[in-house]
Amino acid sequence: LTLGAQEFEPEYWFDYGRLRDEGRDFTRHNVSAEYGITDHWMVDGRGTMEKVGGDGLNFDSGRLETRYRFCDEGTLPVDIAVSAEGNVERDAKGIDRYGFEPRLILSHDFQKLNLTLNLSEEIPFDSRRDAFNVSSGFRYDAAKYFSFGCELKDDVNNREAAVVPQVWFLLPHELTLKAGFSYGFDHNKEQFLRLVIEKGF
Repeated sequence: LTLGAQEFEPEYWFDYGRLRDEGRDFTRHNVSAEYGITDHWMVDGRGTMEKVGGDGLNFDSGRLETRYRFCDEGTLPVDIAVSAEGNVERDAKGIDRYGFEPRLILSHDFQKLNLTLNLSEEIPFDSRRDAFNVSSGFRYDAAKYFSFGCELKDDVNNREAAVVPQVWFLLPHELTLKAGFSYGFDHNKEQFLRLVIEKGF
């Protein structure tokens, strides 16, 4: 969703999972925030720390994104938004890899059901090749305070994919609790549980 003007949403994500190919557990701490500049334009950022096995807590990644939605939701047959993201990720060798990711976001609401498609191109600032990413998902508002859905992610070039079933609980005081489980397949060997707490202002 694109936030309205002057809306602010901080989030904390906790991940607990396992690297199946290495047989090691990991945890991640993610802190993010979103801010609506206008009703159609917003910015967000996220920082992530990770602990793998017996290693200490280390920097994992950071992202800064700006997103713009064309028209109000439901005005067009398909809602259209575009975004641009700058990011840095630390690889297995401890090297920080910088990149830029433009993204096209298409979505449509069928009453309580939302369908969304994300198409993006990850452009690295070094010798690595570009990566085309596809993410699609649905969300169904089953009750006033409860929704469920699922997301499918696919890094086409690197053959890394994941399926992510999710649930949302709307709590008092503009709090939202989210829970999901990501299972990687093909070359993606991660599986993890994610818990998210979000506060709206």
